Amino acid sequence: MPDSQSFHFRGRHRIRYSWEFASLKQSGARGFSRTMIMNWQPSVDRGYSRLGVVVSKRVGKAVTRSRTRRLLREAFREMQHQILQPVDIVLVARKMIVGRRQSEVRRDLGRLLKRAGVMDAASWSWFGKFSCSPSAFIN
Repeated sequence: MPDSQSFHFRGRHRIRYSWEFASLKQSGARGFSRTMIMNWQPSVDRGYSRLGVVVSKRVGKAVTRSRTRRLLREAFREMQHQILQPVDIVLVARKMIVGRRQSEVRRDLGRLLKRAGVMDAASWSWFGKFSCSPSAFIN
């Protein structure tokens, strides 16, 4: 990991407007895991990836939804420099995410990104710094 890369997750890296969420849902590609649904499409006009998070009341009460949003944002923040090309991503939390640890959420997001072709398997060696091994990502 080069020192010049920042792990910040600033406001410009967030998808904020409802029309952007709707556009990604309608025209973007989609992937599923047991804890989340990922909609994505290449971002042609930006040099960085952006994230939008959707957590419905079905997931739980306010505290649970807030924790879920934090888990998803943190997983993306840690992986944003392994993404090969700038993409816009919307993550929709599923009820199965409740009670999951950060390492499990990170593993699920890594699998979705690999299946989508926006992150290659070689970037997984970086995950050795955390609580899950690269072999945990290989199906």
